[in-house]
Amino acid sequence: MRYLKRYESSAFDADFAISKIKAKYSEQDAASMLRSEIEEWSDGEFYSQNGNGEAEEIVAHQMIAWYKKEYSKSLSEEEEAKLEDEIRRSYECIN
Repeated sequence: MRYLKRYESSAFDADFAISKIKAKYSEQDAASMLRSEIEEWSDGEFYSQNGNGEAEEIVAHQMIAWYKKEYSKSLSEEEEAKLEDEIRRSYECIN
């Protein structure tokens, strides 16, 4: 039974992760992060016409990195991809 508890506590919970990320980063925070990242790539107009979502991906990965560091989590690629999808669904500006 103790092994089962250890497994359950280490299982990835996407709902928990996204709730913690949303508590840390508001929609306005995400939009601000996105604007800053777009400025790193180019001016906003050029990115809006030629960008392929690179800035949005970086913002999502910054949020995931915060979660992993804050909660001492190690996520597989599949778990990170699932969390990135949840972030994109949860934040209108990153869609």
